[in-house]
Amino acid sequence: KKIVSSCMTAKEGTADAVYLMDKTKEEKEFIFSQIKWILNSKKVRLCGANFKFDLLWYRVKHGVLCSNFEDDTLLMGSLLNENRSNSLKAHACEYTDMGGYESKLEARYDKSEMEKIPLSDPDFLTYVGGDTDVCREVNIKMRREFKQKTGLQHFYRKILHPAARVFEGIEFQGVVIDIKKFAEVRKLVQVESDEATDTLINMIPRKLQLKYADKENILTPNVLREFLFTKAGLNLKSKMDTPKSKVATVSYDHLIMFADNPDAKAFIDAYKTMNSANKTLSTFIDGFLAHLRSDGKFHPTYAMYNGD
Repeated sequence: KKIVSSCMTAKEGTADAVYLMDKTKEEKEFIFSQIKWILNSKKVRLCGANFKFDLLWYRVKHGVLCSNFEDDTLLMGSLLNENRSNSLKAHACEYTDMGGYESKLEARYDKSEMEKIPLSDPDFLTYVGGDTDVCREVNIKMRREFKQKTGLQHFYRKILHPAARVFEGIEFQGVVIDIKKFAEVRKLVQVESDEATDTLINMIPRKLQLKYADKENILTPNVLREFLFTKAGLNLKSKMDTPKSKVATVSYDHLIMFADNPDAKAFIDAYKTMNSANKTLSTFIDGFLAHLRSDGKFHPTYAMYNGD
């Protein structure tokens, strides 16, 4: 990750932003020495929107910690009304007259590639400065709401906000995992998947196996459909058809409807085993390991609020 810019608002309708992409290492060090002061001065009461994210990258890239962060508008907003969308964009519309400040930029650029937006584009500064100006105003109004709900305010101050700071630390430190154990479990699950797959294939009539012998994976939707719902196989009566082609769907939700059918039970049981093993492999083993960082740890992001 690269920190493209840093922006702060102290006075309504204003923002101070610094662009970092064109700065030298020495210039960045000087800038972040100032940011470090702002993030730790007792003269400053800091608020932010999902500021855990920003603080994490300040710490990762520049070793900057923060001691005066008091209010997170997304956490506060989720407590005040858990049934609404709690995003800075939504809060801008509900609490300020700046709703839509980000729309021009979002219509023309991908915000996941902020570094590609030219600094000369006026909408860039409107977006960056608007974020902090809106956040400041939203925070002031949410603090007023909290004063009317002392129990909620106490919960936030004593439990939720401190907990969010703890999770911030967990995200930075990362979660140590046992790679060797992952490999052992992967081998076991792969065996389970292979055995269930072989069982399924052996249940398919020889004629169908020969018909689709050129397929690398014979358990395709067309083969399953022909085996389960035609006279070439079990000839079951479909309970769910595809919306467009009006043929039997071979979705998992449909197939498990036949788990108690005496003709299909053995096949469906093996299919459930194979599906479960493959899901474990793709999501919880290979999928998890794809997120392993260079330090050999997972660094998860914890969503602490109800968002969009």
